Amino acid sequence: MQARTTITFLATGMFAGEGARTMDAGFAAYAWDNDRRIEALTGQPFSHVYRERILQPGIAFDSTAAALALAAVGLDAPQRVFDAYKAIQHARYVDGRDTSVREEVAAVLDGAGLSAPAKRMRAADPEVLAYAQCQIAHGRRLMAAHGARGVPTLILTAGEEHRILPSQYLYGDRETLLRHVNIA
Repeated sequence: MQARTTITFLATGMFAGEGARTMDAGFAAYAWDNDRRIEALTGQPFSHVYRERILQPGIAFDSTAAALALAAVGLDAPQRVFDAYKAIQHARYVDGRDTSVREEVAAVLDGAGLSAPAKRMRAADPEVLAYAQCQIAHGRRLMAAHGARGVPTLILTAGEEHRILPSQYLYGDRETLLRHVNIA
């Protein structure tokens, strides 16, 4: 019998706090080039609405609100973290919504049927903040331990052993990814 695989999403805060920045023309062009490459590899859409609204000079590039949302969902409905992640990604990259704004992300959670976590975000619940900080610290430790420098990163864990899966498998077909996860 094959062991069950569990996926845990950890925010790393790479673009939060001191990692946040304000979009400038150069970074916007760099991001759009990467987005187009990812779209070609995966089929994940990056809309022109996103480019016109989000990849503009002066717009915040800050993942703090998204990290707080995932923490709130992790506390209230851990089985729905992936749903929240997908909803936030769609809101940003397809709908062109500014997910650096806490209220905007809370509205995304409401739209995904996650009103309790949205309410906790709006209230700046200290438990959510503490949990987000804990998750970010854990994610950063794992990335540092494996020399990971970017996101997304997939780290496979078996007992006390951790192994990073090369990111090219995240951008290929699902079957290849699953085969490499099962080999590990």
